[in-house]
Amino acid sequence: MLSDSTVAEDMCQRTWIKVIENRHLFKSGDNFQAWLFTIGRRTLIDEFRKNAKLEFNNEAVESFSLSELLKNAQSSVEDDVAKGIEKDVFKACIQQLPYKQKEALSLQFEGFSLAEIATICSAEKETIKTRIRYAKDSLKTMLEKL
Repeated sequence: MLSDSTVAEDMCQRTWIKVIENRHLFKSGDNFQAWLFTIGRRTLIDEFRKNAKLEFNNEAVESFSLSELLKNAQSSVEDDVAKGIEKDVFKACIQQLPYKQKEALSLQFEGFSLAEIATICSAEKETIKTRIRYAKDSLKTMLEKL
């Protein structure tokens, strides 16, 4: 569904509309990026539900880059991690991760704390720690095989 860049752009637009409509709900002092990512994630889930496709498969989520919402944000830690490793290979390995692991790890790459990731993903902090650990273990195994 979201492998189409037009649909991905539409999702970003819907997210920004929700941000504008709900700006009064943002509390000064809160992390704006975490709030924004939460809205983006919920918008994506709503779209899946609307289309009766509540499947979090790698292909569907790949085109909806949460970092598109923060185009002017600093470069992702993913780029730093991927130095010395061909980015295509690194990204291919990330794409093979289960969605929830990839989501948690990607948010960590974006610089979010475990508590913020837990809030964005509506999960317990310990669950997020486990997802990230499994993701890193899987990546390590995949990259060692290369």
